[in-house]
Amino acid sequence: MDTVETTLVPQQWQQFDYRLSQIDSLWVQHSDDLNSACRNRLQQILAYYSDRYGAWETVESDPVGTGPIGTET
Repeated sequence: MDTVETTLVPQQWQQFDYRLSQIDSLWVQHSDDLNSACRNRLQQILAYYSDRYGAWETVESDPVGTGPIGTET
């Protein structure tokens, strides 16, 4: 089954501020055998947000070590 799972990672700041983003990063996880149509669509979505908010960085695992993630840099 071709699935992509995403999770918003909240900021870890001690004080809430409406003027600042409350999201630190976006965790995107999918299987290695994701079909090409799904993989292409995912790349289109990430490119859209990259154009508006900055380049994405691929890292090896999430903060708790459970899988691959992509974070906005």
